[in-house]
Amino acid sequence: MRYPNAKDHYGPAGAPLNPWLSVWFRPRKTVRYLLNTKPSYGLFTLVLLLGFAVGLSFTESIHLGDRIDSLRSIIVFALISGPPLAWLSLFLSAYMLRWIGRKGEGEGKANNLKALMVACAWGGIPLLPPALVMIQRISANGVFLFTEAFTIADWSTFPQDVLILEISNAFVNLVCLIWSLILTSQMIAEVQGYESAWKGFRNYLLALILVIISVIVLAFMIIIPLALLGAALRR
Repeated sequence: MRYPNAKDHYGPAGAPLNPWLSVWFRPRKTVRYLLNTKPSYGLFTLVLLLGFAVGLSFTESIHLGDRIDSLRSIIVFALISGPPLAWLSLFLSAYMLRWIGRKGEGEGKANNLKALMVACAWGGIPLLPPALVMIQRISANGVFLFTEAFTIADWSTFPQDVLILEISNAFVNLVCLIWSLILTSQMIAEVQGYESAWKGFRNYLLALILVIISVIVLAFMIIIPLALLGAALRR
């Protein structure tokens, strides 16, 4: 990918730009470059990679290993469930950001949904390294990692190498999460026309809150009728 013309403000005309590298330290320039050239570039790949990372974390959080004793099945579940969850989260976040942006004071009041999806997706790049640590954790613990027993286990009983891996995982996740928030806030601010990244962060935080509320409301709309139906059938 290359800069489109000599008027591009983010580098000399014709200079190469690799978004996979530039996004780490030049988020605003990267998202503007992508939107000026090919917004769909890398989006499908990102959803797959982030989806798999999300899927692994999701299977660990729901203790899937307590119900499935096959590590291969757990990984397949993460591969199947992760990308759709990532895409849904991406779409809902961008949709809420567009709604919030239209009511804000930025220049990008008529926000483009796809542009916001691009910003949110590429802002998730720092969430990929923790997946590499996750693979090491799976190698060290197997199915046990995905059980409730692992969550409540006394860390002092872990072998030293496993303990070091768990501490490293917590540190890497924290650093990468903060980095992801910084990149995403910068790119959202660029898309929505804000000079301050704090306003991008504010909008992103509000969007996440709205997404969480929407998911909870939707869950109750599904669960409560099913619970009432089940109670009626048992009578």
